[in-house]
Amino acid sequence: MATPKTDNNKIKQRDFIALARLISGIENLDEQALGLADELYLEPKYSHVIGITGLPGAGKSTLVNQLISHLVKADKTIAVLAIDPTSPFTGGAVLGDRIRYHGSEKSEGKVFFRSMASRGHRGGISNATADILHVFNAARFDFVIVETVGAGQLEVDIAYLTDTLVNVLTPEAGDDIQAIKAGIMEIGDIFVINKSDLPGADRKQAQLQMMLADVKLQSSEEQTWQIPVLKTKAENGEGIVELLKMITSHTQVQSPQKQSGRIQREILDCIHCRLSTITDRSNDPEWWNQARLLVADRKITPHQAAQLFLQTHKFGLPDKQ
Repeated sequence: MATPKTDNNKIKQRDFIALARLISGIENLDEQALGLADELYLEPKYSHVIGITGLPGAGKSTLVNQLISHLVKADKTIAVLAIDPTSPFTGGAVLGDRIRYHGSEKSEGKVFFRSMASRGHRGGISNATADILHVFNAARFDFVIVETVGAGQLEVDIAYLTDTLVNVLTPEAGDDIQAIKAGIMEIGDIFVINKSDLPGADRKQAQLQMMLADVKLQSSEEQTWQIPVLKTKAENGEGIVELLKMITSHTQVQSPQKQSGRIQREILDCIHCRLSTITDRSNDPEWWNQARLLVADRKITPHQAAQLFLQTHKFGLPDKQ
């Protein structure tokens, strides 16, 4: 049987079988797997994490495939994490571990693909995502690509997990309004108008540039990066080279504020995940019966019952002296 040290050594050697096994353990909140992930977190930063987000039908998967092809040609290693909607019946990814990238022999050993369920997380991001990204970093993939559910305004949280966030839109009307409602205009690092051969692409590009200029004027933070609005036709690879150039350029202007915010958000997500696990797994009928009676009799409030639950499970705040 492999020891934790052996498993971590295999991860650092980019062993795909060990990677798949560890990721499954992290998804299932296996304590040993989470312990291994904690050890791997201590590895120095290496991978550049690219988030690909946007509305359904924008062509995100096709764009990801083109990025992979170009990066493989440049002799880069890539890990892809595709966040799928959660099945209401099984709790797993609807599409499972499907293989969407069909590369050449040159890609063998260079491209690791994993699909996982969002598990209903409000930001379209699985609670396990951050841990898995640290595992990919420890495996020293040059690039990690995170493709999200495609739930539009529910995907703002991805900004806190990526180094470069690419928002993919199409020339069709309505995308820009949805983006503004979602707050996506304020978090994107690069905007891409895909399917740019469709009517309205130039008009959409001009609209986005104007809206981004307005966001910049209203922002109180110093802007070190001029957000580009690019046009691509992912189906035939048009515009992909320019997109990769912009992603590479963005690696040079990483914001300390974003890094600080990312760490804080990751800590909060870990807290929420642990609390969710406790409530999901709690099976104490006596406690619940007592709590329901106390609340029904108006002896305590639901908020007080919640605090009692946390204290009972040793996750409450210390009693005031």
